[in-house]
Amino acid sequence: MHTRHEVTLVDPDKQKVLVKDLNSSAERWEHYDQLLFATGARPIRPSLEGIDSRNIYDVHDLVSGSLLKQALAEQQPKTAVIVGGGYLGLEMAEALHMRGLKITMVQRNPQVMSTLDPDMGEHP
Repeated sequence: MHTRHEVTLVDPDKQKVLVKDLNSSAERWEHYDQLLFATGARPIRPSLEGIDSRNIYDVHDLVSGSLLKQALAEQQPKTAVIVGGGYLGLEMAEALHMRGLKITMVQRNPQVMSTLDPDMGEHP
């Protein structure tokens, strides 16, 4: 069985997100240095308290990508939480991983890249 997750709360002061397992309703906190909402081609900013805080980015075009790149260079974070496992979320996970960041991905769907056939999107 696939586990589905969603972010239910952002605590920018402690740089943590509260992640809820949608199958079991269990919740856990995930720490971040940078928080990136990778929700796809159209940015969807959930109405969560703290969503407009520092170190929270959505990446959907060249300008937003440049702002994130500048922040990464200036702040040199060690960890990132990526919300969304679509194409952009996976691309960002790879790019940030290649920069040496520890990545945590959180998504609602049972597999990454829901446009893929289920066997291609399964976690090995």
